[in-house]
Amino acid sequence: MEILRIFPDYMRDQWREAAEEADGLWEIRLRAHREIILMIRGKEYFLDKNGRLVSDIKKADRMTEQDMEAVLNHICNYSVYAFSDEIRQGFLTIPGGHRVGMAGQAILEENGKIRNIKNIQFMNIRISHEIKGAADSVMPYLYENGKLQDTLLISPPGCGKTTLLRDMVRQISDGNRYGRGMNVAVVDERSEIAGCYMGCPQNDIGVRTDVMDGCPKALGMMMLIRSMSPQVLAVDELGSGEDIKVSWRLPDMLRFAGVVLLMVGCIGSGWSAKERLKKNLDDLYRIRQIFQMFQSEIAYSKAPIPEACLRIGNRTGEPYRSALFAVREEMTADHGELFLDIWHRQMNICMRKLSIAGEDKRLFLDFGSCIGYADEKMQIQAVEQYIYKLDISIKRMEKDMTDKCKVVMSLSIMGGLVLAIILL
Repeated sequence: MEILRIFPDYMRDQWREAAEEADGLWEIRLRAHREIILMIRGKEYFLDKNGRLVSDIKKADRMTEQDMEAVLNHICNYSVYAFSDEIRQGFLTIPGGHRVGMAGQAILEENGKIRNIKNIQFMNIRISHEIKGAADSVMPYLYENGKLQDTLLISPPGCGKTTLLRDMVRQISDGNRYGRGMNVAVVDERSEIAGCYMGCPQNDIGVRTDVMDGCPKALGMMMLIRSMSPQVLAVDELGSGEDIKVSWRLPDMLRFAGVVLLMVGCIGSGWSAKERLKKNLDDLYRIRQIFQMFQSEIAYSKAPIPEACLRIGNRTGEPYRSALFAVREEMTADHGELFLDIWHRQMNICMRKLSIAGEDKRLFLDFGSCIGYADEKMQIQAVEQYIYKLDISIKRMEKDMTDKCKVVMSLSIMGGLVLAIILL
């Protein structure tokens, strides 16, 4: 089975039952030292040690660091270096068109760009599902008097835009009852439309389709127009500033060249902005929980600070867990450094993975100053003050959240409509 080939030989027996659910399997999430999670027909399942799909997380098997390394080596044909360009982008496409997203420790160039990702401890394997006929119901609306029209697909993430676009490309390329076959050029920046592996499409995208794989859309659109003389140009997830800038110049160029444009995007960008606002609020909730746990450790458990950091780290998730463990290790090593300095340094590292900024960031970093006192009563009072200040920020953000989300989504939809008008 195709799904089994994703995993090294010693793991395949455990994955046989999951592989039998391939038709409904959407994604597989692997995290070092964490439970194996599968999304099947929109429902979350876990994989136990015997390869059974279970709903109880307590029965789930966990991935080890060795398992993660074995999967990475296997999907890279035991030559990770050969796939460094793909890994640097945070994902690679494997046979079958499946995409493996990766996260770990980023290595940066001097200019701030990512040179490589090492210590990969997180993977999201998105299973490709090619649904031929997905575009059948929309094909009549793409043509007017037998002529293909410029088209913009708009929807929130996860609603099937890419699946729809893929089948549209196939039918336009092969020809259909509404129009003859046409030369189609696809800019597939994230290898999701054609699902190219080593440059070869794993999905059926039609006999007259050319693909520029892994190329930024703004650059790829211009290159394909000049080099491949397409009649139709298709791109997915149009959303960045550069993409929009190029799209403003494209219509006249495309009409001059006789090219039809198929695009997906816009509302997805607004949705992402909305999710960033929500993540900011979620981060504040997590930080308040950590403050409250420190309050409990000081007032009731009477735990020393290093032990308190260990206990709280065990009860919270990343990136806070690693930061708290690092604080504990440095304090235990006793290099004579103040707790405030250790806290400030480690939490600065932690903050790189969070979305909060400004006054909320300063509040989190300065929290270390309130638990460095020898007097227990003073520590408790100081922690209460920080929780009070954080509650004020949370209430303010909750109040603004609804209005901000409405504005973001409205502007996003307006942007999509503007693009649609441009293409008319």
